[in-house]
Amino acid sequence: MSNNVPSTSLVCFIVCDGGPAAHFAAFATNLFHQNELQIIIYATGPALTKLKDSHLPNDIQLLSFSIENFDHEQQEQVATQLIDNCLKQGTRTIIVDIGNKFDRIFQAVSSKRNIPNDIIHFWCYYDNPEPYVPGGYSIKTEETIKSSQYILFANINLAKSNSIIYSLPEKRIDLTNKIVEGIGYYPVIEVEKLLQQREIEKDSLRAHYGWTNIQHLFVYFGGNNDTYFDQAFPTFLSNLSHIDKNIVQDVLFLLHQHPAAKKQNRDGLLFQECLSKNNHIQGIISTLRTSDQAQIVADAALYYQTSMAPQFVLLGLPTMQVGHETYHDVLVKFNLCYTATNATELVVGLTQMKERSELSDKTQQRKELIYNAIGYTPDWPNNLHLGDNFDERIVKFGDEDPNEDHDHPGQSVTQHCRSYVFTIGTRTKLRLIDTPGMGDTRGPDQDDLNMQHILSFINNLSHLNAICILLKPNESRLNFVFRSYFSQLTDFLGENIRNNIIFCFTNTRATFFTPGNTAPLLKETLANLPIKHIPFNKSNTFCFDNESFRYLIAIQNGINFDDFQKEEYQESWINSVTESNRLLTHICGPLKTYPYIEWKSINHAQFQINQISRPILETIRNLFRNLILYEEKSSTLFIRLYPIVVLHSSTMCTKCKRMMKNYNEFWIYLDDPHTFSDKCLNCRCSRRRHIDVRYKLDYELSDNANRQFIDEMKSTLYQVKQTILEFRDFFVATSRTLKTNDPFLSLLNQMIEEENQICELKTNNSLNLILYKNLNQFKEEYEQIQNVSIPNKNSINLNKIYKLIQQISRIDIIEKQIDVIKQYHQTYMNEQEKEVS
Repeated sequence: MSNNVPSTSLVCFIVCDGGPAAHFAAFATNLFHQNELQIIIYATGPALTKLKDSHLPNDIQLLSFSIENFDHEQQEQVATQLIDNCLKQGTRTIIVDIGNKFDRIFQAVSSKRNIPNDIIHFWCYYDNPEPYVPGGYSIKTEETIKSSQYILFANINLAKSNSIIYSLPEKRIDLTNKIVEGIGYYPVIEVEKLLQQREIEKDSLRAHYGWTNIQHLFVYFGGNNDTYFDQAFPTFLSNLSHIDKNIVQDVLFLLHQHPAAKKQNRDGLLFQECLSKNNHIQGIISTLRTSDQAQIVADAALYYQTSMAPQFVLLGLPTMQVGHETYHDVLVKFNLCYTATNATELVVGLTQMKERSELSDKTQQRKELIYNAIGYTPDWPNNLHLGDNFDERIVKFGDEDPNEDHDHPGQSVTQHCRSYVFTIGTRTKLRLIDTPGMGDTRGPDQDDLNMQHILSFINNLSHLNAICILLKPNESRLNFVFRSYFSQLTDFLGENIRNNIIFCFTNTRATFFTPGNTAPLLKETLANLPIKHIPFNKSNTFCFDNESFRYLIAIQNGINFDDFQKEEYQESWINSVTESNRLLTHICGPLKTYPYIEWKSINHAQFQINQISRPILETIRNLFRNLILYEEKSSTLFIRLYPIVVLHSSTMCTKCKRMMKNYNEFWIYLDDPHTFSDKCLNCRCSRRRHIDVRYKLDYELSDNANRQFIDEMKSTLYQVKQTILEFRDFFVATSRTLKTNDPFLSLLNQMIEEENQICELKTNNSLNLILYKNLNQFKEEYEQIQNVSIPNKNSINLNKIYKLIQQISRIDIIEKQIDVIKQYHQTYMNEQEKEVS
């Protein structure tokens, strides 16, 4: 090695494990070519093998070191020698991987040396995209971070303010006073190369190993921790041995071991023992050189935990997570893989994976979901400032708001819609509604919940003046999430909303206060929407910059800037103020109000029907009750519904037992609302066991011997049933998936199940049994219309549907329930309104 200090900054990577080694190869290559930095990589074990295959530029030095069979003291000596070598070379930045025992020793040694930060920075690199990794990785991470000042995250979401990572599922790793940066890296280019290699090399590689005639080659990608060896892998083998031999007779299971697991061969011995006891299972231990080769030959992938998991799906491999329990990684959160913790689930997963050799139907959507969840950004090289020693400080402004969550990077910060009311002059009030964002890392289900919440919130408004779509100016693509939910919003509000749409671009200082590269992408998206001619021009487009506001907060926190930076931020402030004034003038001037009465669309009508589905069905059930009382008992004492408003976040648990009460020999389950926030405050049941409710029902008895009352009940029952069937026609004609989009069927099934439970508990009661039969009969009638000729979407008479909604909403008992729902929404709207002075 040369002892001369180089003229350019030098970055030194020290790596033990193969996973981060692949990342470091990409970083080193980019820093060398783009930043003209000198690079040295010290590697050992699997990392060294990986890097030798990485085709590094010739001028990047790859040097080996050894820690095999070294005790703690000897490893400390190696760490000291490596640090000394780096210092002699004039290194300004050292980056170490995080999951190896040696990493902790290295960081501890560097911490004891007390080398000033203006001489050298010691970074530890967190390569896994998950905030928690079972099996010891996260525990080692905590130990390494304790001795580290600088933390580098591959997943850019984990480096955001108040980022949270865990050493154990409920134990946070303390990042207080740590300097963190996020790169936004995942080996996507390697995935693209692997896709090409699968096309070119798959057949020849399988032929080389004698697997040409194998119908299904399923590769299990092994781990290297006690959780995997002692629990996850044995559970998989046990489940595999208990399934029907016909399921696996055409499958070859290939165990591709973790490189560090081969020496002790714990999983290999378990696998061989399983095969010896189950002759019907075909399996071998892989002799392939790399995990890349294993992915090239695989027809499907199995695993318990690996940072490669997103890569499997990006390659189009059917993938299944198998083990003793479900590990909620990116694939599980986004429903992108099968899961199996028992033999039954394993059978389902294997069967379906055999039927699907590729997941090509929604490849682009999957890519975008995964990229967002793992914090990948295509412009990740711009985030590599390692040679410049750019430090970050987190500053805060204002009080904590329970409606904002800064503790879970990648999730929407805004939790619920909130109105901010600004008084302008003496006669004008401006209401800005802040909504949850889209592309939440909790997955598309959370995005759907957020979208439904937004629609529910604005559905209570009398009008809208403008819809502001927030974008950044240099997007490389407008992802599927944006296109999908923007389309949902416009479909809901109807085509006349087009002239009230406004586009607001943030962070535009770098693009000279223009929409930048996002403009052509947005034009293409707008052209492909069902609603045509949405304007996108200077008059409805506004460009702001956030940096000037951050500058003011930074000044308050004692951060200094040079004169050039001050001038830049002042100019940014002036431009943003000008654009803000232009925005207000546009909204309060030429824009026409878009009143609620004009919000007519198929989606809006569907939403309205959903809102009144419970009042309608509860009315039908109670009409059935009263007619049964009259016909079976000649009773003049009838049951009346008494709706009561509930607090926000009220739910009904479908699993918890509820009290029953007898009303004139009819047993009725009483509503027992639970309060649900992040979890239920009344029980331990999961969120999926809870149904949102807007009111609770009480019941009372009233006496009415008037024959006209009986006739009115029969007439109302007929009218309501016929209206529901009309609504069913409408939903069948406008929805591709009938069952999932039906607002009545799930609730009707729930009612039938409730009556069935009552009949089982109260065996001597005949009235509830008749009610149970009536509801079942109505369900059969309701489902039979699927076989009748249904109009197509283009022939729907939307005005007729809205008229039916109005008519059924005026029926007395339905109207009373709807009024209580309106009270619920109005109370919530008031709670979510904030006056800004």
